[in-house]
Amino acid sequence: MDAQDDRNADRLVAKFGTYFVEYGTELYEAAAPHERLDVLIPDVLDYLQASRDQLPAHPSPSILVTDFSPANLMSRDGTPPESVEGLTGVIDLERAKLGPLEFAAVNAEYLLTRYIDDPEPVREALYDPLPFGPDVPRRDFYRVLAMGRSVAGLPHWYDPESELYEQRARAIASELDRIVR
Repeated sequence: MDAQDDRNADRLVAKFGTYFVEYGTELYEAAAPHERLDVLIPDVLDYLQASRDQLPAHPSPSILVTDFSPANLMSRDGTPPESVEGLTGVIDLERAKLGPLEFAAVNAEYLLTRYIDDPEPVREALYDPLPFGPDVPRRDFYRVLAMGRSVAGLPHWYDPESELYEQRARAIASELDRIVR
């Protein structure tokens, strides 16, 4: 991060492309051990570096919510919802960031649809109020970033010896393979 100038010496900013590439690199360098992921990580890191120059210099800023854990999911009365139908919002004051609205949408789509059989209703509801649809430019790059937390978090969320760990690792590896190779 660089200080902008003397007038704003107390503010630090990061160049957009640099931040996202470094963020993604950090996540994928901490990848969970799995034979399908192990062989893909070098390609993912190359993909991130190659995408650096394709990112907009000045994206339209949006608040990015990157943590959809149960404590951050809210219902109308401010408590965690009992089901998806009761979900009215997500609040993440601890890790919220500023970034492009397109990444916010692709990230939210990934987090909200990764475990459901038919993601289309959620995808339609998510993109309906936005000025763009799900086929945004740089969608694959944003998707790789969104998936990075899953790659790094697998052994924290699932028992590495479990079938669920194996299923999630294979699903993530299949999608990453489609994007980066």
